Amino acid sequence: MGRRPLSYYLLDKFGSPSHENSTYIVVYDFSTSKGRSISITFYRNLRRICNALNDGFLVQKSVFECKKKNTALAVAELAKLYGARVRVYEVSSSLNL
Repeated sequence: MGRRPLSYYLLDKFGSPSHENSTYIVVYDFSTSKGRSISITFYRNLRRICNALNDGFLVQKSVFECKKKNTALAVAELAKLYGARVRVYEVSSSLNL
């Protein structure tokens, strides 16, 4: 049996049911100097979290939007574990353009 994916540990920690009606933005930045790229396993774990919590999507490569606070916290922790600088914002209002 292989190793358990990191996303499962984060789901155990942050995956409790949540019925919030807010919008959260998670912005992360990986240092990609010296030719290093972002690990493909980061995106696999991110997708596992989205699927398990049925919440969230990528707005850009380093911007994630979701409706539940626990999803935002799980994604932020995941990005930190992969070495990113992270900020989480709760959106108080948005403009429909």
